[in-house]
Amino acid sequence: INDFDPNNFYTDDYSIMENSSYFTDYPEIYQAEQLYIEAKSAYETELNPKKAFEILKQASSLDNKNAAYSFVEGILALKSGYFSAATKSFKRCTSLKSQHYKLLGYYYQGRILADRAKNNEAKQYFEKVLAQADPIEEAPLLNAVKTALNKSQGRLPYKLNTDTLAIFMPEADMVQY
Repeated sequence: INDFDPNNFYTDDYSIMENSSYFTDYPEIYQAEQLYIEAKSAYETELNPKKAFEILKQASSLDNKNAAYSFVEGILALKSGYFSAATKSFKRCTSLKSQHYKLLGYYYQGRILADRAKNNEAKQYFEKVLAQADPIEEAPLLNAVKTALNKSQGRLPYKLNTDTLAIFMPEADMVQY
């Protein structure tokens, strides 16, 4: 806009500008983002993790390279009691580019196994986190892994209290590749 006039901004043709190229050029990613917003609303305003999970599954299928969608889908699956679906979501996280979500995927796969008293299998996932995590950037995760390793020794399950899982969904337009 070369001849911008602030006095006539609201009445001139350029008063409303729209970036239509995003949803024109990337319709599936755009639709996934809209579904993410809908899932966020279902979880935060309706307090319905099962509905949010079902919606987020759709978003993840449309934008299957977005590790954040896969991770939140896994947490919502856990909160809904769908442990095998959560395992699939967390496994998907470990195959994507984001190192942080990859480590979280390993951690939660381990926690699901420890919840089922499959502690030797769980230990393998926890050890992957210990081997790959940056000690500064991932300090809270490393502390959680050390706690899980300590509490999942022996034959007893280390129960995963899904009621205490917090989901942080501020980034309705977040893309994490």
